[in-house]
Amino acid sequence: MLGDSIYANVMILGASWQNGMIPLSKSAIHKAITLNGTNIEMNIKAFELGCWVIVDPSVVEKTISHKKPYASISLSEKIDLHCDHIELYQNKKLADKIENNKPLLKEDMQNWHDILNKKGWLASSWPKEYNGTGWGVVEQFIFEDELAAANAPRTVPFGLRMLAPVLMKFGTKDQCNYWLPRILDGSDWWCQGYSEPGSGSDLASLKTSAVKCGDQYLVNGQKTWTTLAQHANMIFNLVRTSNEGKPQQGISFLMIDMNSPGIEVRPIKTIDGGHEVNEVWFSDVRVPAENLIGEENKGWTYAKYLLSHERNNLSLIHI
Repeated sequence: MLGDSIYANVMILGASWQNGMIPLSKSAIHKAITLNGTNIEMNIKAFELGCWVIVDPSVVEKTISHKKPYASISLSEKIDLHCDHIELYQNKKLADKIENNKPLLKEDMQNWHDILNKKGWLASSWPKEYNGTGWGVVEQFIFEDELAAANAPRTVPFGLRMLAPVLMKFGTKDQCNYWLPRILDGSDWWCQGYSEPGSGSDLASLKTSAVKCGDQYLVNGQKTWTTLAQHANMIFNLVRTSNEGKPQQGISFLMIDMNSPGIEVRPIKTIDGGHEVNEVWFSDVRVPAENLIGEENKGWTYAKYLLSHERNNLSLIHI
């Protein structure tokens, strides 16, 4: 078999191996592909893609081929679509930092954000309706794989891959029209206000309060382990708006300006001496009621939805 049928079969091989149907080690299969000597790099990529997908190849083809401009090119070209482009737009200094496990400055992360946004690749998990790529999960995986191969930085996920899906699902049209473009153009740098002292894995026990006062909420409390809060100008926050019923039933989801009076960010030094996480304190912070996402006291539903995207982000899969 020639052309795309070879890659499709290698992808099936990968899916079969991942399902435990082939009693060989992955290194042995890689060695066999190498010994074959034909399109080694592409075949290994196809095998690894098959391992990840674990579905019938027709599903993969449907995921990819209905998207323009992918419909007009071959499967092998789709697999290798981004290879030539990533290195061209990847900043060499950033790649060196990633390769050598050096910390990135805010400027580094923002520059990479801007590069991807200008190419139209930043919102790889967003629908086209909101100026995303409209890619399926296979295309996203291929793109992320090429980014990793080029030692490209990970994009900061808090606005792009955590808050954005919540806004699209539960926010108002006005909220989407205002906040989503600001995520893309870098106007807002978001951080996540979930964990509190004593409320980590038991997140529903959180105590940071938000009391409705006319057209504002008055917020008091503390968040901890807040990643990159020292850079952020916005935070999405789980707050307690009611103490009635189950703890989960009294939580709301607020977007808060980090420059508001009454907010203090205190650094937490990690064991390696780095500064990535923080405490964030709220003392009578006034937040416009229009910054509430969804309904009051329904924030637990939105928080769980966000966490599903956070976990997918960690696994590089966005559905």
